[in-house]
Amino acid sequence: MRLRQALAWIDDAILQPLPLRLAHRLLTLDARPDASDGVTVLAASQEDLAFMLGVSRQSVHRPLKLWEEEGILRVGYRVVELMDRGQRERQALSAG
Repeated sequence: MRLRQALAWIDDAILQPLPLRLAHRLLTLDARPDASDGVTVLAASQEDLAFMLGVSRQSVHRPLKLWEEEGILRVGYRVVELMDRGQRERQALSAG
């Protein structure tokens, strides 16, 4: 069981494309069972997200900007506002 979990973590942390890993990380940070279609504010900066994913801040900025243009989220100072959980989940599935 532990080996399977470790391999799943490696797959998620290394082998998946960055937009998919970032989408999953945002969903994980917002993993509340009562999350609805409302706006969720995450106190996570682009630097924090980059550190979590092991990439540069600029690499995280690109997909966040694209998703901001699509209306999925808003990026502020040390904050990411997630607009629609259902849309984020669809984005996470199609980002790969």
